[in-house]
Amino acid sequence: MAVNFLVIYRISIAIPVIALGGFGLWLSLESVRETVRVSHIQDGDIDVLTHASTLAKQTRVDYPIEWISTATQLSASRSDQDALAIKLLEAALKEDPAHPRAWTLLSFLRTREAGEFTAAAETALQKSYELCGFCERDLLRWRLTYTLQHWADADETTRMAAFRGADFLRWWYLEYDFLNQVRANAIERGIPFDQYRRDVNSPVRPNEVN
Repeated sequence: MAVNFLVIYRISIAIPVIALGGFGLWLSLESVRETVRVSHIQDGDIDVLTHASTLAKQTRVDYPIEWISTATQLSASRSDQDALAIKLLEAALKEDPAHPRAWTLLSFLRTREAGEFTAAAETALQKSYELCGFCERDLLRWRLTYTLQHWADADETTRMAAFRGADFLRWWYLEYDFLNQVRANAIERGIPFDQYRRDVNSPVRPNEVN
C-alpha cells in the first residue's frame, strides 16, 4: 500500500500545534485562577496565614504576584508573622525581581523584624529606588518618609535617591503641602533638608520662580 507522506507530514505538524494550543489554553486558565486568588487574598476572603504557610512549603514560585500579595496582606494583619512574609517576598523577588513596591515592603519588614534599619533593609530599599526612581505618588511619599525616619543609618546613595523622588513629587505631582510638612519635621530633627534638595538638579516650574 502506498504511503501518503504528505498526509503523514500534515499529521506530524498538526499534533504539536494542537498540543501547543492546549498548553496555551491551560496557561490562560491558570492565569485566570491566579487573578481570582489574588483578588480573594486582597479582599480578605482567604485566610492569609493559612495560605502563606501553604505557599512557604512549596519548592517553587509559579506566580510571584500571588506570593507578593499574600505577604502584603499578611504583613498588614499579622505583625508577628514578619519572618513568614519576608520568606514569601524573598522567594517571589528571586523569581521575578521587577517589583519596586515589594522591595520597599521587604525593606520595611526587615526593619520591623530587626527593630532597626539594617544593611539588608537598605539593600532592599535601594533596589526599589533602582527599579523605579520616579514612581506613583504614594510610593514616593512613603519611601521619602521612611528614609527620613532612618536618616542616621541610611547611606548617601539612599538619601539622594529619596530626595530625587521628593523633587519629582514637587515638580510633577505638585506636592507642596506634603513636602513642606516633611521639611519642617526633618529640620526639627536636624536633617539638612534644604541642602539635599538643592543638590538635586531638576526642572523648576514658573510659579516657583521669585
